[in-house]
Amino acid sequence: MMGPARNHRSHLARRALGLCAVGCLLALPALAEEEEAVNIAPRGWEPALSIGFGVHSQEVRGDVFPGFAETGENRPNSIRFAFSEAQAMLFAPTMGDSAWKPRFFIHGGGSVPFTNEHLATNSLNTLNRNPVNPAAENAAFDRSCATLPTQANPFNFPSFTAGTCEVRARQDVIVNGSVFAGLGIDLTLPVGNYNFHLRPSMNWFAQSYKGETNVLNVTTAGQNQAGNAINGGNDPARLGVERYQFTFSQTNEVRAKSGEVWAQGFGPRVEIDVEVAKVGNMVFEFFAQSGIYWIMHNRSIDYAGTSTRGPGSCVQENPEGLTITPPDLCPPVDPGGGAIGIISRAEIGPVVFRGGGGFRVVWKGLF
Repeated sequence: MMGPARNHRSHLARRALGLCAVGCLLALPALAEEEEAVNIAPRGWEPALSIGFGVHSQEVRGDVFPGFAETGENRPNSIRFAFSEAQAMLFAPTMGDSAWKPRFFIHGGGSVPFTNEHLATNSLNTLNRNPVNPAAENAAFDRSCATLPTQANPFNFPSFTAGTCEVRARQDVIVNGSVFAGLGIDLTLPVGNYNFHLRPSMNWFAQSYKGETNVLNVTTAGQNQAGNAINGGNDPARLGVERYQFTFSQTNEVRAKSGEVWAQGFGPRVEIDVEVAKVGNMVFEFFAQSGIYWIMHNRSIDYAGTSTRGPGSCVQENPEGLTITPPDLCPPVDPGGGAIGIISRAEIGPVVFRGGGGFRVVWKGLF
């Protein structure tokens, strides 16, 4: 009675062992892949090259101090632009037996913006001669705008005592590019069948920029003369009819450009990379990066520009085509000349934020 039962149990045990063996054999490939991903072989000196794209964010400010015009208030602006980046890296051999296989690296690279001109300040200040409050605004008009003719014409028309002047000031900061270099550590993070890399670094950062400023003021004064005083005659039938129109204008403009300056600072950058393919001794990776840099040197540029005051002009219109004596009733105008100048300051913010991503090739075992 006991023999057959014992034989049956033994048969079941052998079948169970066989099934376990088959299961282990089937699991070996998966275990081998997992073992390959987790137990990463030590790596030696490895160079790498990458290309990428990113976004740059920074505050910028422009100030204009013209000696011939009041430009109004200048406010800081934020600039954001996209850039392309290239980078070279050199990885040192892995250190110790840690599962993260830490190793140091040095890297350096540079970037070029897709759009390098960015508005620093832009203002429009409109001044009026003979305003409601002449004590306040006439002085500003006289400092910033053309001197209007005051001599009356032969027919005792009203002189040019009222006018409008628009003062425009625009300053741009042109970012030519940037470079960086630093030291970091590479930590390998196996996840499934993929190897991720965490690569924090501390970097020196330099940014090239320059400033351009344009200040323009245009003074205009118009006068429509309605009356009957023509060549000393008196025609009551023409009273109130517009006979002449005078338009006075004067334009002054100064442009200034600075030289190129390199602003310098430092800050951390961190990358997260993932190995996506291996071909021979090359490993291909995608990466995302972000960094923050503090500018410590050459944050501002002072520069100046000069020009000469433009000549005034007076245009006389005679819509009725009358014979006028003398033919030109425009009063004398400013002949122009005389130096005018501006002093500008372009200033970039103390903090730079950057982020982006790209593609990298690492060569294994070259030396």
